[in-house]
Amino acid sequence: FVVDDNEEDDENACSDEVFDVESSEEIEELQEDDVVGKALQKCAKISTELRKELYGSSAASCERYAEVEASSVRIVTQNDVDVACGAVDSGFRPVLKPYQLVGVNFLLLLHRKGIGGAILADELGLGKTIQAITYLTLLKHLKNDPGPHLIVCPASVLENWDIELKKWCPSFSVLQHHGAGRAAYSKELSSLSKAGLPPPFNVLLVCYSLFERHSVQQKDDRKILKRWHWSCVLMDEAHALKDKNSYGWKNLMSVARTAKQRLMLTGTPLQNDLHGLWLLLEFMMPDLFATEDVDLKKRLNAEDRELVGRMKSILGPFILRRLKSVVMQQLVPKMQRVEHVIMEKQQEDAYREAIEEYRTISRARIAKLSESDMNNIVGILPQRQISNYFVQFRKIANHPLLVRRIYNDEDVVRFAKRLHSMGVFECTLDRVIEELKNYNDFSINRLLIRYGITGGKGTLSDEYVMLSAKCQALAKLLPSLKRSGHRVLIFSQWTSMLDILEWTLDVIGVTYKRFDGRCCLHSASLEFSLSSFMG
Repeated sequence: FVVDDNEEDDENACSDEVFDVESSEEIEELQEDDVVGKALQKCAKISTELRKELYGSSAASCERYAEVEASSVRIVTQNDVDVACGAVDSGFRPVLKPYQLVGVNFLLLLHRKGIGGAILADELGLGKTIQAITYLTLLKHLKNDPGPHLIVCPASVLENWDIELKKWCPSFSVLQHHGAGRAAYSKELSSLSKAGLPPPFNVLLVCYSLFERHSVQQKDDRKILKRWHWSCVLMDEAHALKDKNSYGWKNLMSVARTAKQRLMLTGTPLQNDLHGLWLLLEFMMPDLFATEDVDLKKRLNAEDRELVGRMKSILGPFILRRLKSVVMQQLVPKMQRVEHVIMEKQQEDAYREAIEEYRTISRARIAKLSESDMNNIVGILPQRQISNYFVQFRKIANHPLLVRRIYNDEDVVRFAKRLHSMGVFECTLDRVIEELKNYNDFSINRLLIRYGITGGKGTLSDEYVMLSAKCQALAKLLPSLKRSGHRVLIFSQWTSMLDILEWTLDVIGVTYKRFDGRCCLHSASLEFSLSSFMG
């Protein structure tokens, strides 16, 4: 279908590029003892047959995604998806976009032709996960193939796979084999696999780390995986598979080799890297590309552009890649709106004071410069110091409580004495004072609340959280979005800003869930939160 050389070179150009497979006469010119040539020759024949199946008589001229969509390769329709993925007692309807339906049909065609591998390389955000899950469901519905299927993915997307599988494959039994919890059922899985009994699941979710680590538990887990015969081994974010000599690659290949099919998902287009291209071919069709004992660095010349083109040409029919720019008409229109806000007086004053401080220090440095140094005025302040100032400006623009302005040095000393007497920091008074002087207003306020220090210039009232123009804008915007049925995601680079946003949302009266680096990826509460948010 689609192989992209460098989509950044021309974003407006047609994103679908079809390579012509070289004639069999050209391939046969390769030396008989050339292991690379022999493997490519076998694969090229399969590629040519598949290309004819995909494009029919128009194989030479079919260069557009729409033509492929209208071709005769369609195996299933939306009605088939409704029957296979729908649940009687669920209000969820598994509707695919037209291009996603093409993706599912593409995978089904390769399965029907007995092709052992495929790459779904749609651009990020086009629903590769949904297409792959629908494909697995249809294998059970149309081909009476309930698995077992093995899905290998990064830990960060494990929960999302679990959620989407349960939504789109309600008849599937899904098991996560990751984290400390897996010890509870590892013995049962080991006993079943040793006895030659079928696994107690349709889909097993594991992380790449299972194949990369040397621990006894990981080795035992890999032995379990090798004993079962997998229908499909699916690798999400498969661009991570770069080195065939790595420990992880060899372990994963030992499991995937015997599967009926290997499906790779990646949002990264093919690169002009011979070893990377060969790696993909070997993973998809290990029987054809069995080159474990061959030194590919000697066999493959990285500068051989003709060989790069040949390998991309062969890979073409096994890869489906669509860009958002191509299928944009099938997506919900994306609307961007920038809300310009005006700082309140206290926030504006804090911002001006920070700028004036920067100017004062710069002027002092300039006054000390010699006449010759004046020619290099850019180097007046060290780069790191300039960076720090701009970080301060950004903090104040987000919220003035992210700097220390309300609590002066006298307040800090007073609080330090109270906290020191309570044994909070377990260090000298001078160290406590030094520590608190580095705190911003929000951090000091939170510390005072935690240890019940009130009165005088103590804890801050809820009015202070609304000193930020951005928080005031949220107070107006969020209730309106909630009434309209929207679900809102708020991002911030700083966890301290997330802390302030939590305070803001509490004041506004909007319920929320927080997800940052401190959250356990595999906790039941997180899974519940994500499920609730996604509906």
